[in-house]
Amino acid sequence: MKMRIRFAILGLGTLLLAAAVGAQDAREKPALSVWATTQSMTLPRMLQLPPGLKLEDLPPEARTALGALTGPQRLLEVRLLSPGVAPANASATLNVPPGLKLGPTLTLEIQRPEKPGGEPGDPGELPQDFEVRQYWGCSETVPPGQPKVWKLSDISAAERARWRRLAARAGARSRESGWTEAVWPNALDQRPPQIAKDASLKGEHTLRSNYTGQVSFTLAPPVDFLEPVVFTSPAAGKKPDLKRTILLSWKPIPNALGYQAWVMAPKGRKAVVLWSAGQMEGGGMAEFPSVAEIRQMVDKGLCLPPTKTACNIPAGIFDGCEAVNIQVVAYGPGQAFEAQTPAVRVQTRSLGILALGGPDDEADEGDDES
Repeated sequence: MKMRIRFAILGLGTLLLAAAVGAQDAREKPALSVWATTQSMTLPRMLQLPPGLKLEDLPPEARTALGALTGPQRLLEVRLLSPGVAPANASATLNVPPGLKLGPTLTLEIQRPEKPGGEPGDPGELPQDFEVRQYWGCSETVPPGQPKVWKLSDISAAERARWRRLAARAGARSRESGWTEAVWPNALDQRPPQIAKDASLKGEHTLRSNYTGQVSFTLAPPVDFLEPVVFTSPAAGKKPDLKRTILLSWKPIPNALGYQAWVMAPKGRKAVVLWSAGQMEGGGMAEFPSVAEIRQMVDKGLCLPPTKTACNIPAGIFDGCEAVNIQVVAYGPGQAFEAQTPAVRVQTRSLGILALGGPDDEADEGDDES
């Protein structure tokens, strides 16, 4: 039961992410999106190597698995959206520059629209009285007027259906009725989406497709993979006292346009606690907002400016929660070629995940972060 609840909360997270991204692909002509992510994860002490043991001392299989979990990774995602159903002989490839170190050509997998189904219900097995407690801002204590509390029973079936449609358009792997999607990575191409640590997006890219047309575009600095998120507080491997204010900070990332920090943590079976450094408009945020959207988010206080790399998490909001995992996203430069057909948009980000451990882990004695 607990595992099903956790998967259901992940489903809820998808809906929250979708709430602010409806306009990302709101166009009636084919559109190519190239999304570049630098991802890193810091694990709790119980999953870290014992003192004195180095990653290179492990067997090759264990070294690869642990390195993929904890070390910085560069990931690439390509999506070609087009209205209508692609013909039976449809094909699409993306020629990429040598610096990306993926070979000359990526083969995209064609995913045609699915037949419309029934109205989607609630995410997973979450009960109707499931409660979301939403906090935001960098105050040491909970500000007046928080949290914002709402329940799934307060959301109409039509609104849940709208959120799911937005999630389908924003999150790849799901096809909204009437649109064809071609994606990489995929099952046809066995190369992993993880990119070499010194790979670069710089250079000429060419989409070749027999159903959307051909388009070429050239990427130049500063549009490239960002540096990884490196947390400076809380200390790696230490679980802070969740009853006290948590100082969250990270090293500045060159070329970042803005930051968002957030946590979604389950509390029992009928509640989830959500916190973000900036107020999430409509309860959600885009995974890959455009450069113009990032600047608007900074201006509105929806995310932190690039000069701010620290934020307090208010005292006590996650006390008693399970699986408290902090995420910091650095939104990076992008480039758009809207006048072409297909239209092209390239966007970058860096995602850092700091796992604080589960409810059975005690805070370290002597941890004085406040």
